[in-house]
Amino acid sequence: MIKEKAGLLLLDATSVHHGPPESIQESDSFINKKYVDRINEIVDEIVPDNNSKALQAKYISNYGLLMLGNLLKETYKNVSYINGDYFNSSDNYFKYLQEIIGNYDVLVLSATTPQFVEVKKIAEMAKKLNPKIKTIFGGPHSRYYLNHDVDECFDCVAIGYGIDKSKEAIDKFISGEAVEKKIITNYYYDTIKDFSLIPKDKINSTMLYSYINFGCPNDCKYCVEHKFVDKIAMNNLENKFGEISELVNKYGVKFIHIADSDFLMHRKTIMEFISFVRKNNLKFCFSFNTSPYVMSKYNDDPILRELKEIGLVEILIGAEHFSKNVLNKMAKYYDIDKFSKVLDYAKNIIGIPIISLYTLVGLPNEYESDIQENIRVIREFKEKNLFDFTFPKFFVPYPDSDVYLHPQNYNVIINNENWQEYQRWQLPRPITIIGMTDQQYVNEIIEINKISMEDYINENNCSRSLHKKR
Repeated sequence: MIKEKAGLLLLDATSVHHGPPESIQESDSFINKKYVDRINEIVDEIVPDNNSKALQAKYISNYGLLMLGNLLKETYKNVSYINGDYFNSSDNYFKYLQEIIGNYDVLVLSATTPQFVEVKKIAEMAKKLNPKIKTIFGGPHSRYYLNHDVDECFDCVAIGYGIDKSKEAIDKFISGEAVEKKIITNYYYDTIKDFSLIPKDKINSTMLYSYINFGCPNDCKYCVEHKFVDKIAMNNLENKFGEISELVNKYGVKFIHIADSDFLMHRKTIMEFISFVRKNNLKFCFSFNTSPYVMSKYNDDPILRELKEIGLVEILIGAEHFSKNVLNKMAKYYDIDKFSKVLDYAKNIIGIPIISLYTLVGLPNEYESDIQENIRVIREFKEKNLFDFTFPKFFVPYPDSDVYLHPQNYNVIINNENWQEYQRWQLPRPITIIGMTDQQYVNEIIEINKISMEDYINENNCSRSLHKKR
């Protein structure tokens, strides 16, 4: 096949989201609205722009596909990208794919675990309508195939983040060469993303993020991210900083989330980032992820103040839980007292506008006493004004995590492998913790949400705590 005529379709599945149960729906929606409104309020003050809001997050683009698209465009002219979220219904999405799938020679698919059912359905449809098409599948859920046979609807599965290996497989497809059913990589291929693949009318409605470092330094038993890459992969900083500059200057993006598992891991990189933003006079706002363990090392560190000066508006921290028993069982190690001190420094002394905590409930070995300890610490942190928002979700063990592979070691029963149920709000959950019920964890989330909402409720009701603030 002539490469110039080859058609390649990169396909993002819809952002599958199973809403919270009715008992949680109202408080969850309330907190999320307050969160989005607060982000937009802060960003609009720093970077005024009446044409767009800072945070809409209507569309979520797969950055692996955008990086692969950049590589493919070096060789092929006909490279298309479609995001399922661009369509107002799944029926319209599938109808459009049915109309165009005959125009392509290779279909590239990527999925998280709950998206997999949709992706497999698309691959099967593509094969039926266009028997000559080759399909290649990647993304986090591909790790399931480390220990399982590949479905017939996929000609190749790329396991890992070696995006250049996916490009090599596609080249072989186009040339008519044989391709292995599984490609396994254990490294991160670093290249820039092709944001031009996102339609111009969609980019300012897309949740845009960037990676400066990639990989995770932790070996938490409930997670799989540390298995994607061996610890931290140091990326080409010139590319990564240039990517941020492109988003700000070319596309007018006001708010970027830096999605490193732990942005604070390398202090030298942070200093280079600060220098780059100042040197190029970039006017934008950003948030980043970090862990309690690494965050605790920045107590009394002036670098947090410098980050705020160049546009830091939010720190999102993967606290997960505040029961030492649960943390130890999951190999999530940090000192809660040290963590509280750095939160106080960041929030109440430096004045970081928003501190958000990610928390998980229903973790393996989380029993009633752990639930009560988790709630107690969250309430104590809130009373000390150490965070603004916390976002509790149900724990789900994704394929290839230690909990999924060895549930018997964690008092866990895997109930099913119905992948669409492996979502943060799915009830009943696809797992059971022996001796516990889903309702106990629902009650825990209700209580955590109540704590998070207290300031807003007090503000509206002019309660005693509001008078204290005055």
